[in-house]
Amino acid sequence: MKDEDIIKLYMERSEQAPAETYAKYRGLLFSIAFDMLGSREDAEECVNDVLLKAWDGIPPAPASLPNYLKKLTRTTAIDINDRSTAKKRGGGRAPLILDELAECLPAHAEDVDMGILLRGVMSDFILSLPYDDARVFVARYKECLSVKEVSERFGMGESRVKMKLARARKKLKKILEKEGIKV
Repeated sequence: MKDEDIIKLYMERSEQAPAETYAKYRGLLFSIAFDMLGSREDAEECVNDVLLKAWDGIPPAPASLPNYLKKLTRTTAIDINDRSTAKKRGGGRAPLILDELAECLPAHAEDVDMGILLRGVMSDFILSLPYDDARVFVARYKECLSVKEVSERFGMGESRVKMKLARARKKLKKILEKEGIKV
């Protein structure tokens, strides 16, 4: 089925729309979710959540259905990851990770209003990163994995992981400064 036809089903609020979306895009969505979450069960949950979010979010019609679904999948995977790692975050690495991020985060980040603003900017920032860079950034700074663990998870050298993280921090700092957040 063509994307235009699937979008039309959503616009008509046809219950067939999520099924057609799943039939056409399940492989793509599952692949993105699995790469970010590392678990088949979590990836399946993510794809199901994406179909529900698509149902709730259309109309209005997206300009590109695959791009819309990919973005939904990434944000949903980040949310699932946040929920699943909230209790086990850290492992003694949090101070080290905060030191790494200190160069690109404002000193008054604990302020409630600043925290809310930062959360939105951070979400947008992660979504703006290339796919591999976003996975590395989330694994390091949200899951608190060591550079070695990130390297092993994604099959890349530690120096490559370090470079991706350094570039991401530099980009984050520029974005925060552009938003008027003093670092």
